[in-house]
Amino acid sequence: MPGRKRIPEQTKATIRALKTRTHLTLEEIALRCSISKTSVQRIVSAKDKMPENCRQFCGGKKKLTPEQEALTIRGILQLRDEEGSFSSRRLMERTGIHHVTDRTVRRLLNRNSYFFLQARKKGLVSQTDKDQRVEFARKMQAEYSPTVWTDSVALYLDGVSFIYKTNPLDQARAPKGRVWRKKSEGLTRGCLAKGSKSRTGGKVAKFMVAISHSKGVLVCERYKRMDGNYFASFIDQHFMQRIESALAARR
Repeated sequence: MPGRKRIPEQTKATIRALKTRTHLTLEEIALRCSISKTSVQRIVSAKDKMPENCRQFCGGKKKLTPEQEALTIRGILQLRDEEGSFSSRRLMERTGIHHVTDRTVRRLLNRNSYFFLQARKKGLVSQTDKDQRVEFARKMQAEYSPTVWTDSVALYLDGVSFIYKTNPLDQARAPKGRVWRKKSEGLTRGCLAKGSKSRTGGKVAKFMVAISHSKGVLVCERYKRMDGNYFASFIDQHFMQRIESALAARR
């Protein structure tokens, strides 16, 4: 069955003008515009029901002013530094907005590409640690050549772990497992969650690995607890003989 024929906007404007500026009846307007009387009545009634301040713009009056919207978006960055994970209600308390519902604030955040997404479990880097790393990188760039890592560093030691998560869905739904962030801010400082990656029921395998630039993996040993005694015994067992041989060759 064919649908109802769409009336052009120009015809609708003509009908409204004839109704407000002339004394023509609905039948006369319908005859002049070549449409039915019912269509004329529907168009005129829709216009009469529309408030004067909403005839040019669709939608109702905004509940938040532009200043309040900007204050809400700025509050996200402030709460990230102070509290980490927070809810939309906590954001409302921080910005002092109490005359709207929580749903209104969440719609505002969604329009600005902020969503309540899962927080990734990564090691948190403080601002002091970040400043020290930048200072070290600048010092290495200024005082050493780019080949220092391949020509002067014998090997790298790193403690790595492999984690088996028994119930990752439950962890994703855990309290404080989500944060307000954009989809592109998964690894941004302030969007990461504290705590162990393994969570409850997770199994972790820890390894001490020594890697050389030209030879690959030299040593891979599993350990249970990293402390000073274990690290000293690891060096003594695997590298003291090599260090002594290198020192003797220099002499």
